Amino acid sequence: MIEMEDLKRINLLKPLDDEKLKHLRDVTSLESVRKGEFFYHSEDPADKLYAILSGRVGLAVAKSAKGRQSHQHTWVVELGPANSFGVSAAIFTPERTHMTCAKALNDVKALSWKSNDLQSLFEQDFEMGYWFMSELARAIKDRLKVKNIQFLDIYS
Repeated sequence: MIEMEDLKRINLLKPLDDEKLKHLRDVTSLESVRKGEFFYHSEDPADKLYAILSGRVGLAVAKSAKGRQSHQHTWVVELGPANSFGVSAAIFTPERTHMTCAKALNDVKALSWKSNDLQSLFEQDFEMGYWFMSELARAIKDRLKVKNIQFLDIYS
């Protein structure tokens, strides 16, 4: 069973009160991924959002149009505990795919949520959806800032 303290450690969930976290806990899974294994590849269906409890995850962009077939990646960012990834799963559009690859840089324990479960929760509790998406937007903004700095380093 997922502990409330585990949920409270996740940056994305910090604005949520205990009642909302209990509802979220009901649809939360725990996943263990070994060092070197991928959570997902570019272009895979984005059906889960993840949050790291322990370990480190690297996000990369495949150098070819076929992310799963390419063994060449450009590593974009490394994430540690309390950070979320797989954010495309929380953008509720008919066809969701990942834009990056996510690889366990060491053994990783992560919480996960199915996209459809999140959508159902947010339709029932708009306030939860608002706070969740606000924190998700903040995480996306931070990653975009990192990418912009990397871009400037390459072209300046």
